[in-house]
Amino acid sequence: MKYYDQISDGYDELHREEQLRKLSVIKTNLSIDRSAVLLDVGCGTGFAQEIFDCEYVGFDPSFELLKKAKKAGGRVFQAIAEQIPLKDNSIDISICVSVLHHIKDLDKALNEIKRVTRKIIVFSLFKKSKCFGEIRNKVGSYFKVDKIINDDKDLILFAR
Repeated sequence: MKYYDQISDGYDELHREEQLRKLSVIKTNLSIDRSAVLLDVGCGTGFAQEIFDCEYVGFDPSFELLKKAKKAGGRVFQAIAEQIPLKDNSIDISICVSVLHHIKDLDKALNEIKRVTRKIIVFSLFKKSKCFGEIRNKVGSYFKVDKIINDDKDLILFAR
């Protein structure tokens, strides 16, 4: 994750607008209670906490991005998706926005996300990723996909 540490100062300028658009689509298609606990897998600078009105927890492997996320508030910590340091079924909703194509061990990460999430998982899959088809198939093999939104650059899957 050295790349994201190196670009941390310009990360929001590069990605904020597009990510906020995807997060707005997700929010519009979810009913989230204020008491819900939401996990942001690969949270970056944590701007998802501006969108969702519930308890926010986020993690990212990039220390430099997390420093910016901590300034925004919310509970954030350094981790990788293959080893999420949370208890089983401790999260109501997990979101994973344009992250899966960065993960080394997809099976392990999907198992971890499934382990910690009680209700809903939303995946935003980057359609131009070289491994898009493989990722889409794996998500379908681990989760029951209830809704699919074909967004501009991403396929957004609502699963459980």
